[in-house]
Amino acid sequence: TLLSMGLVSLVSLVFWHTPGLVFWGQQPVLRSLIFSLMALWKNKWAFTLYGLAWFILSSTAWLLVSGLMMALQIDYLLSFASLILMSIIQSMFLLSVFFSFVGCFVPSSWQASDPAR
Repeated sequence: TLLSMGLVSLVSLVFWHTPGLVFWGQQPVLRSLIFSLMALWKNKWAFTLYGLAWFILSSTAWLLVSGLMMALQIDYLLSFASLILMSIIQSMFLLSVFFSFVGCFVPSSWQASDPAR
């Protein structure tokens, strides 16, 4: 499981900012892949901390929910609660990817003057 998670993480790093660069930046796909990797490499320590924080958040949330379910003796609903919890956390994570894109590729003068850009 850890090996597959590691491999999926490596592949997802290649495509981290690529959709935003293709859609908003109107860049070709290959150029977007390269720029996405360059942005991640330039900010590697920030993204390492970012990934670590999301890992800790999701692990802690799952442990709290599973502990609560066990304490209330409704552990038969644990798989359902885990599915809902992880869906919420993944939604929050995917929303945060937009803000990491803005932080890496949108000039600060655009961020301050017009939020619709």
